[in-house]
Amino acid sequence: MKKNGHRLLTLAALVGTAAGVIHIANRFIDATSQLKDMLEQPHSRTYDWRFGKIFYTKQGHGTPILLIHDIMPGASGYEWNAIEKQLATEHTVYTIDLLGCGRSEKPDITYTNFVFAQLLCDFAKNVIREETDVIASGFSGSFAIMAYRNNSDHFRKIMLVNPPSFSSLKQAPCKDNKLFKYFRNSDLSYGSFPRIHQQSVYGKAVLQSLPCNRYTGRHLL
Repeated sequence: MKKNGHRLLTLAALVGTAAGVIHIANRFIDATSQLKDMLEQPHSRTYDWRFGKIFYTKQGHGTPILLIHDIMPGASGYEWNAIEKQLATEHTVYTIDLLGCGRSEKPDITYTNFVFAQLLCDFAKNVIREETDVIASGFSGSFAIMAYRNNSDHFRKIMLVNPPSFSSLKQAPCKDNKLFKYFRNSDLSYGSFPRIHQQSVYGKAVLQSLPCNRYTGRHLL
């Protein structure tokens, strides 16, 4: 009995210690994830949008280009760090952190395709203030296309980097779906979009600087 009691106490102590370590680690991760100014911010600016402050950078001179990062955990405009300066030699480059991402505000709202599309329209209208080319990565390509459909006056050419197939964007989650309710602050709904012709207009050197596909190891364009 004494041996069993001793084993139980040892087990309880180990479990308590492990739980305490996990709790401290989670608290540390939660605290550090909310620290400000963790990324480099040269040429940084903010746009006061209706749902919160939008972080963006502006550099270079010439015809405008808007760079839009992919939607994934930890995503931000820093995704374009490798090619911003090269593009800025011939263009005015705007690199945006989408709402809820990177250094932009993260309001407690339901993030939908329409929210991001409206952000892009308002940003082009109120910040860029002229027709702009767009380079969008991954799922953000759908936001750019919807923004163009909503107001084509603000956008000229759209380049998609590693976009998902349009067939995968047809299904929209139902509000009655339990998973949708659980992930409603990070899940996205998608619609159908027109055919897009992908064409490089920024030169081979820039395209070679783009990130590589994580699965194939090839350049995304």
